[in-house]
Amino acid sequence: MLSFIEIGRELNDGDYAIYSASPVPPEINDDYGNGLEGTSNTISIYIPKGSLDAYMNAPVWNRFYNYIETDDFPTGIKAVTTGGVNVSGRNGSVVIEGGAAQRYAVYAIDGRTVADGVTRGTRTEIPVPSDVYIVKAGGTTVKIAVR
Repeated sequence: MLSFIEIGRELNDGDYAIYSASPVPPEINDDYGNGLEGTSNTISIYIPKGSLDAYMNAPVWNRFYNYIETDDFPTGIKAVTTGGVNVSGRNGSVVIEGGAAQRYAVYAIDGRTVADGVTRGTRTEIPVPSDVYIVKAGGTTVKIAVR
């Protein structure tokens, strides 16, 4: 997954970052002018831990030097509050806050039921593996990421 803020626009130092969750550097072609031509070589580029050598030796990628190795990539998924119930993913758990005795169900992206039950108190934590889930709780359905 290679994610640009805006492809084809000149990126200025500190204004944007490039995120590439692939341990293998994606090929950059000339479909957008000259690939990353004009992009500052000091732009922050977030890559998976352990992939620095691959990026430093890959065509086009080898002209950049501000690499940050991480396993924490943005998903664009945030906590959602609707109907007085807040559903979020935190520290290896689905967290449901706001309403006692709310029915809930947690589904994997492939539709499997991972957990279901009734919330206890105003905060319920359901331990799950890191992934993206669909959660139904308190009459609302949301997509969340758990890390």
